[in-house]
Amino acid sequence: MLNAYHPESWHELYVTLGGALAALTGLLFVATSLHIDKVAQTPHWARRSFTNTFALIVALIESLLVLVPQPAQWLGYQLIALNLVALVVLMLPLIRSWLTAVKGLPPLLLFFGTGAWVVGAAGGQGSSSMPAAACSW
Repeated sequence: MLNAYHPESWHELYVTLGGALAALTGLLFVATSLHIDKVAQTPHWARRSFTNTFALIVALIESLLVLVPQPAQWLGYQLIALNLVALVVLMLPLIRSWLTAVKGLPPLLLFFGTGAWVVGAAGGQGSSSMPAAACSW
């Protein structure tokens, strides 16, 4: 497990992940383009197509960041910044739609999802700054 915190050990995985994410993003874009009239008529589908496409693009950017040769701590900072931006961009439309549809606070699931995302980002930074020799497993 000494290689767990070395991104170069995960190179093949992130190359595969990046290719798969690029293909899925393209397929989603084509599917949305083919049914643009239905997507434009329903605000729910417009939000879903935006958030799903944006989430795939963020995951693609994350895989590209891991492939760039750089110190692990910088990678951690970049991933935290990217995920915080994505959190804001993806959650604002959902919060607005829930506030208009529910006429109150968003469901508790929104808060749990946001909290899990922030904890995951903080854990990613904590693990990227921890030296591999400090791991006892």
